[in-house]
Amino acid sequence: MLYGLCTEYLKEHARNTDNTFPVNATGNPALTINAGFSSSEPRLPIGMTMIGRHFEDLTVLRLAHAYERLRNASPAYSDVETRLRSAMKSQKH
Repeated sequence: MLYGLCTEYLKEHARNTDNTFPVNATGNPALTINAGFSSSEPRLPIGMTMIGRHFEDLTVLRLAHAYERLRNASPAYSDVETRLRSAMKSQKH
């Protein structure tokens, strides 16, 4: 009985969450952050997932904050972000 419930639970959670399923199933704290943009055209955003140990949510948030500070200090990143914002504005009009 318990095996059947566990199997059903795992199937349900795996349906549309191929990348996040392992973390969702284990309950580990995790987040995804923008890690920059691809180098080829079109420049697409690249995400990075940070996963922590159980009950270490604050550690994951601190790591993400530290990464954002380093990322935003990079001139290459801000240049790509500026171009992306400009391209998005031009598509709206």
